Amino acid sequence: MPKVTGPLISLDAKGDVGKKLTFQRRPSGSAVYPFSKPGARVKKNKEPSASQITIRDYVKEAVEHWHMLTADEKKQWNDFVK
Repeated sequence: MPKVTGPLISLDAKGDVGKKLTFQRRPSGSAVYPFSKPGARVKKNKEPSASQITIRDYVKEAVEHWHMLTADEKKQWNDFVK
């Protein structure tokens, strides 16, 4: 993996460039990688495990309940988590 000292005429580049390169800051310094779409490393045609399905169902249910709350109830929750 190449290390970069001044990528793209910058001392601090991060993010994607034209869906070709991804610049990242790492504890060891800056790095550049070929662009990859988020989730691209997941194997195709791989079924989620039973526990993944369970967690996804919990999240879907929580989102549905959130959308049913009134604006005041949502504000109370948002204030509570701060």
